[in-house]
Amino acid sequence: MGSQDLNIAVDQKDLEAFHQKFEQDCIDGCRLLAYLIISAFSIFYLLDLVIVPKQYLFLFGILRLSVCLSAFIILILIKKYGLKLPVKPEIITVYLTLTVGLAVVVMTHFTGGHRSPYYAGISLVLFGVTLGTPMRIGYSLFFNTTIYLAYFFINFFFDTITDWPLFINNCTFLLGNVLFSLLTTQIGYHFRKENFLTNRSLENANNRLKSLDRIKSEFFANISHELNTPVTLILSSVENFSSESTLHTIRQNSHRLSALIQDLLDLSRNEMGQTKLQATKIQNASVYFNAITESITPLMQERGIQWTLCLEEK
Repeated sequence: MGSQDLNIAVDQKDLEAFHQKFEQDCIDGCRLLAYLIISAFSIFYLLDLVIVPKQYLFLFGILRLSVCLSAFIILILIKKYGLKLPVKPEIITVYLTLTVGLAVVVMTHFTGGHRSPYYAGISLVLFGVTLGTPMRIGYSLFFNTTIYLAYFFINFFFDTITDWPLFINNCTFLLGNVLFSLLTTQIGYHFRKENFLTNRSLENANNRLKSLDRIKSEFFANISHELNTPVTLILSSVENFSSESTLHTIRQNSHRLSALIQDLLDLSRNEMGQTKLQATKIQNASVYFNAITESITPLMQERGIQWTLCLEEK
């Protein structure tokens, strides 16, 4: 389910938050990739001792040491700078991938070309990077294409191809790996984005619901006092009924009580989606506040409280 299915708008802040989270995921992926390169590339030197001709062992050792050293430097940079790296984390992922992938391509050249068992290492690199490190499709397209073309051209121009069906099969299978890598990268990126924005939208909606619930609780906490005030004024006026002004006060507070009750009904209809609340501007503030003053004057006089309402016009 995406954010569009929820009919919740995604604002720019949510997109910025996603990109920041994605960059953090990329850094975590770079860190994991660097650790895997150091460990796996070192262990596979044992395979070199069995397969590689002795005259190339030193070269293979230099290649593996260089790749591991590059990965170690990347780990130091990630630990030192974190999100403040001078380049995008995806560029570092591409660099690490090319370092490993091209090193394996060179190894195939010295161990039989298109017949080399190290060909499987290229597929392993593409699969591992695609499934373990997040990135956008442009970066994935770059390193996949570069590694594929490097394997094709080195074998086509610098090796003698003795088994064309095998060479075509290797290129076709490797091309399939490239397409799978690109498809997986694209799907993974959009899945991460939709999942993050959906969770973000749900979180924002939940916060709004909590805010509305708090406002409603505050309203009902205050409404008892607001309803009690006109009732008290009405009772006080009835007990001291002596003039037309008293009757006016009773009528005024009765209307005020009726209006408050109507507000409660409107709130109930709003919660059921039958109506919408709309704020209105008071046209004459002095009339409004004078009406409130007149309604509570009898009670103030009864209790011996003297007070004056002063309105400053702007």
